[in-house]
Amino acid sequence: MAITMKNDNVGSTQKTFSVLRKEGIDGGPINTGGRGVFAGGSGYSAVIDYVNLASLGNAISFGNFLNATQKQEVSGLSSSTRGVFGAGNIGSEINVIEYITISTAGNGLDFGDLTSSRLAPSAFSSPTRGIFAGGSNTPVNIIDYITIATIGNAADFGDLTVARTNGTGLSSSVRGIAMGGATGAPVNVVDYLTIATLGNAIDFGDLSANRADNGGASSATRGLTMGGWTGSVNVNIIEYVTISTTGNMTDFGDATVARGDGSGVSSGTRALLGGGYTTVEVNVIDYVTIASLGNGADFGDLTVAREYVGSLSDCHGGLENDTVSAFRSQHGIGRGVFTAGSTPTNVIDYITISTLGNATDFGDLSAVRYSGAGCSSSTRGLQIAGLNSPGDSETSTIYYVTIASTGNATTFGNLTSSLHDLAACSSSTRGLVFGGAPSNDTLTTNVIEYITIATTGNGSDFGDLTTVVSRLAALSSPVRGITAGGETNGVGGIINVISYVVISTTGNAVDFGDLESVRNYCSGLSSGIRGIIGGFYNGTEANIISYLTIATNGNAADFGDLTTVRASVGTCSSSTRGIFGGGWNGGEINVIEYITIATTGNAADFGDLTVARESVASFSDVHGGLA
Repeated sequence: MAITMKNDNVGSTQKTFSVLRKEGIDGGPINTGGRGVFAGGSGYSAVIDYVNLASLGNAISFGNFLNATQKQEVSGLSSSTRGVFGAGNIGSEINVIEYITISTAGNGLDFGDLTSSRLAPSAFSSPTRGIFAGGSNTPVNIIDYITIATIGNAADFGDLTVARTNGTGLSSSVRGIAMGGATGAPVNVVDYLTIATLGNAIDFGDLSANRADNGGASSATRGLTMGGWTGSVNVNIIEYVTISTTGNMTDFGDATVARGDGSGVSSGTRALLGGGYTTVEVNVIDYVTIASLGNGADFGDLTVAREYVGSLSDCHGGLENDTVSAFRSQHGIGRGVFTAGSTPTNVIDYITISTLGNATDFGDLSAVRYSGAGCSSSTRGLQIAGLNSPGDSETSTIYYVTIASTGNATTFGNLTSSLHDLAACSSSTRGLVFGGAPSNDTLTTNVIEYITIATTGNGSDFGDLTTVVSRLAALSSPVRGITAGGETNGVGGIINVISYVVISTTGNAVDFGDLESVRNYCSGLSSGIRGIIGGFYNGTEANIISYLTIATNGNAADFGDLTTVRASVGTCSSSTRGIFGGGWNGGEINVIEYITIATTGNAADFGDLTVARESVASFSDVHGGLA
C-alpha cells in the first residue's frame, strides 16, 4: 500500500492521504486486514478458527491443518496476507511448516521444514521474515528463520540466551522478543533480537515471576504477555514492555480467568488471549486495549475449548513499518474521549472509535465540570473552561490528557476570560475556542481564542465571530474551522448561522452559509472533508443530523436522524466514523451512537457512556482536523 504526503496549499498543513484512513484502520492496524487465527490444540486438534479483531463475538471455522493432521503446541507467525504455523506435537515432535492465506478460509498448505523437530517454540515476525525460537520437550536454544512470502525450509538464525520451550513471542517490525518459557521449570527470561539480521538473542529483562505457557501480543510499540503457568498454579497476570527499550515487565492488569496455555493475537490496538487451561480446557477469548492499562474483558469463545493453540493475525504490531509508525504517531490510535458533563461529574471515559461497545473509565478531572469544550491533536486532548457545577460561576481553566494513555487530567493553562457554553475545534497543532457565555445564561461573546496544543499555556486572541453566540457547534478540517448555530444574547435568540476561519491564521470569521433551521445546544464533528452537526434544541430537543462540505461555502443539508431526540451531545470522530455520546432529552442519557460520515442515513447504536450526562467536552486523536 503506497503512502504519499503533500503540503496543503492553505495553512501548509501536512496531510497523509486517506488511503490509510478507512474504517477499521483509523488508529488501528495499517493494512486491509483485521483477522486473528487460532489453530490446533489439545486433544491433537486439526481445527483452525478465526475472529474479526475489531468486533466482539465468537470464533468462526476457518479450515483444518494440512491433510487434517491433528496436532498441538504449534506456533504461528504471519505477514499481512500469509499465516505460517510451524513445529508441533502429533504424539511426537515434528518439524513441519504449513501456511494459509489469512483473508480466505481453507486448509493449510505445505511450506517446508524447520531445521529440527520440536514443539512450542516462541514465534514472531516482521512483514517479511518469520522467527521460530527454542522449543522441544528437551528444551533447545535454536532460532530458525523463514522468508514468509516464499516456500522452503527454515535456516539457522542464531541462539537464545537460555534453551527453553513453551514461552511466547511478539514483535515490532524491527525487533522480536521471546518471553518466559521453561527449561524444565518455568523461567522469567526475556530475550530480544533484530529480525532483519542474523545472530544470537540478547537479554532484554525479566518477567515479574517465572512463567511458561503464556500468551503474547503486541502493537508496534508495546508488547504484552498474558496468563501462564508458574510451575504450580495458572495465573491471570498481564504485563507489558515497550519493545524498543530494554527492562523488566510492568503490570498491565488481569485476564478474566487465570489460565496457562492460552494463545495471543493482536491488531495495532487490541490484544486477545484465546483458549487455555484452568483445571480443564477453556474456550474463553479475552481482549484488552494495548495502549491503555486495565483488566481483560470478554470477547467471545473459540469454536472448541482447547489449550496449546497456535495463533497469528494479519495486523499485529510486527507488520507496521517505519512509515506506518510515523503515520500512527501523527494520527493517533483511534480513541475518542468524553470528559466531565452535567450530572455534574468529573469522569473521563474513552472508546475505540472503529469498534462497538461501552465506554471505559479513563480517569478524572480535578474538578467537577460541565458546559465546557474539547479539542485535540493526535496525542493530546484539551478540556476547556465551563461551569464547575449548576448555577456556579464560570471558569477559564484548561486541562489536558495524553489520549493514548489513561489517567487523570493535568492543568494546561487558562483562557483570557471565564466562559461556559463555548465550542472548540482544532488542527493538528492549534486549538480554536469560539464564543460562549461569560455570565450564566445571560450574556454571550463573539471572541475567538487560539491555543498551541503541544505547549501548555494560556489562550490568545484570534479574532471575532460574525455575531455574539453561545451554545454553538464547532468542527474542522486541517485548514478550516467551522461554527454553526447557537444562541445570541439572552434566552431565545437562536440562530442558523454558519461561519468559518482559516485555523493557521488569525482574523475574524466569515459567513459560510446557513443551517436548515435555527438551533442551539448543537454539536459538531468531521471527517476532514465533510462536517456533521447533530442534535439540538429550539424549543424542544431534536434528532436531526445535518452535513456540509467544509471546503465549499454553502448551506447545510439533511443527513439523517439520531436514534433518539437530544441536545448537548458530546461528539468525536475518525476520518470515517462520527460518534455522538450522552446528551439531554428531558434527563441526562448515556447512549452512544455512530454514523458513517461519507454516506447519509440514520445513526446506529454504539454502546453506552459509563455515566449518563449532557454538556460533555469530547475529542479524539483521529478527527477530521488531523486528516
